[in-house]
Parts: sequence; C-alpha cells; structure tokens
Amino acid sequence: MSIAYSNYILTTHDFEAKILRILETLLFEYLKQNRLWEFYRYHNYYQKVKFSKLKLYLNELKTSYSILTSKPLEKQRKLRRAYDEWKRDLKNEVKSNIISERKFIHEFMKIYPNSPAVTKFVVKYILKLSSRKFRRRLEMEIRKLNSI
Repeated sequence: MSIAYSNYILTTHDFEAKILRILETLLFEYLKQNRLWEFYRYHNYYQKVKFSKLKLYLNELKTSYSILTSKPLEKQRKLRRAYDEWKRDLKNEVKSNIISERKFIHEFMKIYPNSPAVTKFVVKYILKLSSRKFRRRLEMEIRKLNSI
C-alpha cells in the first residue's frame, strides 16, 4: 500500500471522527432545547456520516483483499503481513467507533429521560425511522460485499 493512500485513509478517518463528535454535541444541544426539527435534520446527517464511514471500511477491506488475491502466490506471502496489519488497524478503528457510540448513547440517555413526553415520542419516532433506513442501506452494502 502506498504511503500517500495510507495518509489519505488516516486523514479521512480522523476527519470523520471529528465531524461525528461535533454532530453529537449539536444533537445533545437540540434535544436539551427541545428543538426537534433540528434534532431530526442533524440526526439524519449524523447517520449518513456514520454510514459513510462504515461503507469506507467495507470498501477498504474489499479493495485490500482484491489487491492481495490478484498477486501471484509468492507476492501474496509478502503482502500478507501488510494486509493483516491493515485489517488489524481497521478492526481497532471499528472498536473505537463502537466505544464512541456507547458513549454517545450513554450521554443521550442522561438527557432523554428529562425530556417532556411529547419530545420523547417524537425522538423515539425519529430514531426508529432513521435506524430502519440506514439498517436497510447497510444490509444492501453487506450483500454487495458478500456477492464479490
């Protein structure tokens, strides 16, 4: 893998992580202020960024695997170490995203119970719609990945 591509990936992952933190802060503020329309808009954007990030991970794995398998067996052995290292880095990145998501949910649950009943109903509806939409997209991406 080239150094330029590695730098691009690292920069992209870092940038997306920062965007997610900013969006989380906005979501918490809008929920506290009972500004549900803004909460909906930014939550939808938050989900799009998360989906984009996950799609990037899947594409990276698919690309790295196709590069590895397209080489002759002798070169595959040499590239295997780099491929395994890349897989390990992606796995660590996914783990850190899971930890980050748990923190987000934890913070969200601190604010949510103090919200009025109508707000709770609307937020629950927003989350359900958004989750369903992005779950379908994710399932479609996984099917594409499995078909290759």
